[in-house]
Amino acid sequence: MYAPSTQRLFVASGNVRPARILALSTSTEETAAEATGVTAPVIGVSVNAYKFPYGSYEQQALPYAAQTGDAIPYRGAGMQGEVLAGAAISNLGRPLVSDGSGRAVSLTPAAPGTTVNWIVGFPIDTAAVADETIRLWVAPVATVLS
Repeated sequence: MYAPSTQRLFVASGNVRPARILALSTSTEETAAEATGVTAPVIGVSVNAYKFPYGSYEQQALPYAAQTGDAIPYRGAGMQGEVLAGAAISNLGRPLVSDGSGRAVSLTPAAPGTTVNWIVGFPIDTAAVADETIRLWVAPVATVLS
């Protein structure tokens, strides 16, 4: 019996590295790429795995979870995923957003304003420094905080 997936399929509009925050394309349907900041709608995080077997020539030459035109394996809303930290993360109650390269950073509280910040989720683990992989609960949502 066929059971359709409840998770949407998104195609990579560029190369996607493992454990990166993914942003939805605002111009092309069912397309996503690595997030480059807090203002693009996020869908989740790419899986923490390579497209090709680890240690293979292909993996070393093309260290991506998905390449342009591939379906992106990702963790979406309500799932637990892994993401690369863009800075130290110490407050497990502070939402995570994307830095300029799809890594997770804590959202800095600010006075209410008009800028929409896209939150990807909440950390399960802390990170002492940038480039550590941490677990998170994926809960994509937009909020106006700064």
